[in-house]
Amino acid sequence: MRVIILMVLAGMLLAGPATAATMGQCPFGSFAGTGAITQNAQARGDAGGGTGFGWFDLGTSDLSGGSTPYLAAGGDFMTYIETWEQPQTLGTIMVASAVTERSTAGSIYAKTSADGEYEWVCDFDEALGKLGFYDVNLTGVYGVKVEVNQEGIKSNGETDGYYQIGSIGFYADRFVDVASGKATISNLASPGNMTDYDLGNATRYTSNSIGADGDDQWVGVNLGEAALVQGLLIETSVFGDSWAWKNFDVQVYVDVTGDGDCDWVTLGRAAQASNTDLYWVDFGDGVFTSAVRLFGSLDGDSPNHPDGKLISAIMVFTAVPEPATMSLLALGGLALLRRRK
Repeated sequence: MRVIILMVLAGMLLAGPATAATMGQCPFGSFAGTGAITQNAQARGDAGGGTGFGWFDLGTSDLSGGSTPYLAAGGDFMTYIETWEQPQTLGTIMVASAVTERSTAGSIYAKTSADGEYEWVCDFDEALGKLGFYDVNLTGVYGVKVEVNQEGIKSNGETDGYYQIGSIGFYADRFVDVASGKATISNLASPGNMTDYDLGNATRYTSNSIGADGDDQWVGVNLGEAALVQGLLIETSVFGDSWAWKNFDVQVYVDVTGDGDCDWVTLGRAAQASNTDLYWVDFGDGVFTSAVRLFGSLDGDSPNHPDGKLISAIMVFTAVPEPATMSLLALGGLALLRRRK
């Protein structure tokens, strides 16, 4: 009986670790539309200004395109508009500042009919290198306009005469209030040799080089207590592959055997594209864990030691478990307690 209970508990705690994590996939129902942005001609992402990927990934690490999109402050505001032929349910909008360069602030508008006017939804204000998630909770949406209408603020506090933005994301689900560990990396998850590195007034974590220290390297987020993790959003360096750690193993801290001792379990390895600095990990039905980390080692057939690379932030998104799942977990725990007594 105890073996069966342990197997059930392990299965719920891990939620199928071999298949639960999908690298590079957003768990929140991002959707594509038709979009364009007013910008200088040498913007990162798509230099022509268009996109069909549901969000305009402007804060990339591909330096060949020049700067993130900007527009001199003055007459027209800098805007991004995305539209859909069929009405959408829009839960959350993500807005990122131009990483380490300028803050970004403005307003979000939406229209709820194909030929209707854009109406104000909310304002946004993100500091240097920050991501913001805005709970809009709208149905029947045919279009969204993100308007940068305030000059960027540089790290020295001065305005710079430009409108500028990083990344924009549209998601069907509401998750603005369930982000844990946003932009924080704690000691319980054992940061290994990764150390705090202040780059452009934004907190980042850099590994030692292989030559200086060949030990395993990792950096992680502590949740404080076990929670059902739905997904991760990881931000790396925007300064290209020579800086960014892009092939980390995603690990969770779980009690696999039910004996009270937790171990690190690898759910998969990232394969982050060279032209992106934001990376989603989808945990499917979720994984019960108290901490997550990104891990690298020189051991094995395919070593992934970061060798001086950077990680900016790890954002852990938790979900509320289904009542049936929580009931099974509680029953399993009670059975184990009775057995130990």
